[in-house]
Amino acid sequence: PDVQEHEIARFKEAARKYDLDGILLDRARYDNIQSDFSDFSREAFERYIGRKLERFPEDIYAWEEDGAGGWKRTDGPWFKKWIEWRASVIHGFFARTREELKAVKPGLKFGAYTGAWYPSYFEVGVNWASREYDPSQEYAWATPEYRNYGYAELLDIYTNGNYYWNVTIDEYRSSNGLHRNETDSEVSKGDHLCVEGGCRYSRRLLHGKPFYGGMYVEDYKRDTTQFKRAVEMNLRESDGLMVFDIVHIIDRDWWGPLQRAVEAYETGEAGR
Repeated sequence: PDVQEHEIARFKEAARKYDLDGILLDRARYDNIQSDFSDFSREAFERYIGRKLERFPEDIYAWEEDGAGGWKRTDGPWFKKWIEWRASVIHGFFARTREELKAVKPGLKFGAYTGAWYPSYFEVGVNWASREYDPSQEYAWATPEYRNYGYAELLDIYTNGNYYWNVTIDEYRSSNGLHRNETDSEVSKGDHLCVEGGCRYSRRLLHGKPFYGGMYVEDYKRDTTQFKRAVEMNLRESDGLMVFDIVHIIDRDWWGPLQRAVEAYETGEAGR
């Protein structure tokens, strides 16, 4: 609670003192699946479920050797409810932040950026989908109540991170299919792990709410052709483009390739 108070105070100070169009939250999440197992979180979770845990953290999950020199996660009886509770914490923070910012400056836009890899993003306690989407129909980690903590409806602006080398679904399917995102505890696979697939998947989960497709410039390093294709794909399959980070455009002097990609999309020449 003290951390939340501090962060919201900073947001409100910025809204009061500066002529901002909006405030967009980045990395507003847990670090990974291994945080936070503090005494405070245990007590908060026990209040949430209305009972005391017999073993902690084993009732949530435990790491066990896999026999091949590595480790695997073995989920306990309260794992899915723990995932739900963590999403409720982040959702509560977003709801309160929006309310307090709007009280300071009603016209201020409130938004967020997240990674696009929703099937594993539960590991960081974030449900960025619409409340209309029910992940429990598709994923074993989700409870039926998990959907209640989708925060898409709280946002005025949202951008995802389609941080992939493969631009099209066909390219992804021609690769080995395995990918490990920054927040993941293990590798994953699926058509959403490319720029085109990430945008289309986001569109479905957001139930029509607009979003800006995000790209990471360093995914393409000095390959301006793949960079240009990623720009065009984000513009085609989403409602705009978020470039992360502008310093990479500056350092590589890629203003020209960026401008040509945007113009190609606008003139219908994209992909030619």
